[in-house]
Amino acid sequence: MEENRKVDDLEEQLVEIVNSEEDKIPEPLARKNEAKTCQIVLMKAQTWDRESHGLYDYESRRVQKYERKVEDEGYMVRDKEDVMFWDSQHPYDPEDETLLFKLINKQEKFFVSPINENQANDRLWLVIRSLKNGYTIKRHDILKLGRMKFKVKEFRTETEYFEGEHVEKSPHEGFEELHEVQAADSDDIMCRFCWTGEQTEENPIIGSCRCQGSIKYIHFNCLKLWLESKVNKKNDTECHRTMNWKNFECELCKLPYPYTFMFKGKRWNLVDLKRPTDKDTPYIILESLNSEKNSSRTIHIVIVNTDKTIFSLGRGHDADLRINDISVSRKHANIEYRDGKFMFVDLKSKFGTLALLSKDVELIQDNSQTFQIGRTVVTLKAKPTQPWKNKDKQDEFTLLKQDKDFLKRASNLMNKDSNLPISQENDNEDDKIQNYVPVFKTNNNRRADDNFDDREQHIIEINGKRYLVVQELDPPQDGDALSVEEDE
Repeated sequence: MEENRKVDDLEEQLVEIVNSEEDKIPEPLARKNEAKTCQIVLMKAQTWDRESHGLYDYESRRVQKYERKVEDEGYMVRDKEDVMFWDSQHPYDPEDETLLFKLINKQEKFFVSPINENQANDRLWLVIRSLKNGYTIKRHDILKLGRMKFKVKEFRTETEYFEGEHVEKSPHEGFEELHEVQAADSDDIMCRFCWTGEQTEENPIIGSCRCQGSIKYIHFNCLKLWLESKVNKKNDTECHRTMNWKNFECELCKLPYPYTFMFKGKRWNLVDLKRPTDKDTPYIILESLNSEKNSSRTIHIVIVNTDKTIFSLGRGHDADLRINDISVSRKHANIEYRDGKFMFVDLKSKFGTLALLSKDVELIQDNSQTFQIGRTVVTLKAKPTQPWKNKDKQDEFTLLKQDKDFLKRASNLMNKDSNLPISQENDNEDDKIQNYVPVFKTNNNRRADDNFDDREQHIIEINGKRYLVVQELDPPQDGDALSVEEDE
């Protein structure tokens, strides 16, 4: 192997590689690798040592940590407190391991893909406390405070109006209200509340539960009045209202009633939510969800005015929207209206504030993104692997796994007493001018062979010649560049 060096503006070390019998480049290296990406993913995971309703304690120090750098697609699993990342070819053991998410690649970009749609405690959530400016509330959002879940039922801003899942289907499976409301199939059917059979277009007799026979049907207005008699209104003010039902379900078959339903092409509301009469007033409606399939229901209505644009949520008595659950902090989160949008901001709560993810999420380059899956929190960051400033002039060859032996032999190029490649003297001045390699100093506090092994290593081709690229871990300080006088 031969090389010469010259100062240049590249912050790398290049070692020219000559194809000899001893150190021949493996055949796959000569191809441009289309399967590899231009990104790597830095991965940090922490797992709480307690299993409790899929919660993670952000204040606890009793966590199991895991760090890794990945370059390929794969999936993350948890085995008790141990978290591991396997490539796509690794077998999965469903008895001992819990799948957390998949890491996939699309057009040289990495995406996080949720895979536990049917497992309530292991779904993929975005951690809102990791967002500096808060989370922008979107259509159909499912938000989680501690173990309490809320669905964005409606909202209106200066630029957007969202009415709910009856306008468009929710992307989150398992949270839709799939109730079939049936019409009375006979004129002899009577309402089980008022025992009359008269019905009109405004007050039809409907079957909205699983009961069978004559007790199945009830007048719409009778059902609405009965539900209104069971509502408990709390802390009503001009800006926020709370409506609560201990049981929002049929007392016989225990099927939860929907707030709204479609019947004969028309939308019917069982609950009057008292929306703002002014169509320009921003508001948002949150509906509670719980593990008991909505046996109790709570609706929070937040109305924005010029005097109040920030609303607090928590377990404390001074919270605007009080949530009475032990997993909710006293001051848990805020709903803020700014720049024409509703924002959700976490207040460093103990068990966190989350937003459900049901679609693939792109990892933005050089931007850390934090996700929670049950009692595991994972922070991912995509970083570029292309070391060159002018990417149009070089063709990059990324080393494959079978090229590790070649890299090991190439490490002998590094001088044990310095950070510079071994330079063989060449009396031919023309060769010195043609075959030069730019070199920069690295951290002198480390051994040369350690520096060589830890850096990003690539092979590129410049003007028909191949070079081994060693990316520096520590950027050179001012004055650290090696000065070599050019031969006249």
